[in-house]
Amino acid sequence: MSASCSPADRDFVRSEPGGTGGTGAGDGHGPGVGGTSGGSGCALETQATDCDDDNPCTADACAAGACVHVPFDGVSAPPSAQVAGDCQLLTCVTGQPSQAIDDSDVPDDDNECAVETCEGGVPTSTSVPDGAPCGQSTDCIAYRCEAGACIGDEAPEGTPITTQARGDCMLSICDGAGGITSTVDTTDLPDDGNPCTSDECHDGVPTNVAPAGVVCCFEDADCPRCHACGGGGACELAAPDTRGLGCAEDQVCDAAGECKGPNGQACASGAACASGHCVDGVCCNTSCSATCTACNVFRSVGTCSDILRGRVDPRCSSNELCDGEGTCKLAGGEPCFSNTECASGVCYRGSCTGFREAIE
Repeated sequence: MSASCSPADRDFVRSEPGGTGGTGAGDGHGPGVGGTSGGSGCALETQATDCDDDNPCTADACAAGACVHVPFDGVSAPPSAQVAGDCQLLTCVTGQPSQAIDDSDVPDDDNECAVETCEGGVPTSTSVPDGAPCGQSTDCIAYRCEAGACIGDEAPEGTPITTQARGDCMLSICDGAGGITSTVDTTDLPDDGNPCTSDECHDGVPTNVAPAGVVCCFEDADCPRCHACGGGGACELAAPDTRGLGCAEDQVCDAAGECKGPNGQACASGAACASGHCVDGVCCNTSCSATCTACNVFRSVGTCSDILRGRVDPRCSSNELCDGEGTCKLAGGEPCFSNTECASGVCYRGSCTGFREAIE
């Protein structure tokens, strides 16, 4: 029995003419004996899918209650009937499937180490050269082709990988089997950008500790008087004679971090001076104890300098004056033998000249 187009199999009279039916028995209402040929068709309410003959080269339809199969000729079979990658194209010839060579229907076996082609309708596979890259290589495994297969070469155990998480006290390394593992790295310090903390690693755990007893700062104003904010974020004692840093305008910092008088400022004792030296009534840069030196020399007040030539220095002998170069020498009128003995620099006829005489 051929396929029907009814949801349930049904027997129908074929559409072609059949034999003449017989005469009913008795009262004429019994079934007649006919000469018709049995067949199959489709109910008017059914669809073309009821007439599917499993042939991709025919168009199946239901027409006037009968299945109709229209043959395709000279065209490709529908995509659903094609086999991908078999180097063949299924075509239809007067309603019958027929294979044709199609070298563009190249197979794909997802093997990076082989090139798939079609040659005369036959699938072929050619290995790529050994050493060609394949797969997804990482720092810990490098993939390459060998004899048409993709194989991996593992990096030695302990090899550091390129990308590291900075400041986590850990080092990412290869495990020797192509994977990644981690080990403690005490040099991978967790820099938090805060100069007031100590960046440390403890058993692979990052910590940022503020050292005890250290005054931390971001600017000089964060520090005590006469202290400046150093590069490491700690307050440091300022150099002597530094102005500002909490001192009054007429004061400077001393070596102990106190505000004192600057050199040249009037003083009564060394305790009032940043230098610790009060000489000739002013704060002086040194003790200025050498002969013919003073800290109140004109235009050099506050700096120990040579007393001007011809001036008296109590530290010289009573018959001596300063020569202007820090030395006591004979005053005018004192007996001499050479110019170098005289404060004026002139020994004339056995005696030192005065300064006016030396000039004239």
